[in-house]
Amino acid sequence: AGFGAAGGIALGLSLFFPVEIQMGAKWFFDKTKLEDKLAEADWIITGEGKYDGQSEGGKGCYELLQLAKKHQKKIALITSGSEIPGSGFDKWIRLSDLDMKAVNLAEMAEVELGRAVEATQWD
Repeated sequence: AGFGAAGGIALGLSLFFPVEIQMGAKWFFDKTKLEDKLAEADWIITGEGKYDGQSEGGKGCYELLQLAKKHQKKIALITSGSEIPGSGFDKWIRLSDLDMKAVNLAEMAEVELGRAVEATQWD
C-alpha cells in the first residue's frame, strides 16, 4: 500500500533507505492548511486526468471531495473520465478527448477547457 502512481519513487527509495509512506493528498492538504482555506470558498474546483474506479482509492480529487462535503462546500470536477456514479460532486465538467500528438495540443486544451467551463451552469 502506498507504492502506486507517484509512490513508485518511494518503492525505489525503500530499497536503500527507511521510508515512511503517507497518503499524498492528506499530507499535502495538511502541509498547505487547505482545510482552513476552504472556509472562504463558494466553490471548490478540482480536476483529474481521468476519473475512474481508482479515483475513490485516495486520489487527490476524491480526498478534496471529502473535505468539501465535511465543510458543506460545493465542488466541481473537471475530467476527461466518464465514470462518476454517485461520486458526490456537485458539478462534473467533462472534457473532450484531445489528439495528444497534435502540434497545437496546449492551445486545443485551453480552448476545450474554456468551452467546457462556459457551458456549465453555476448556481
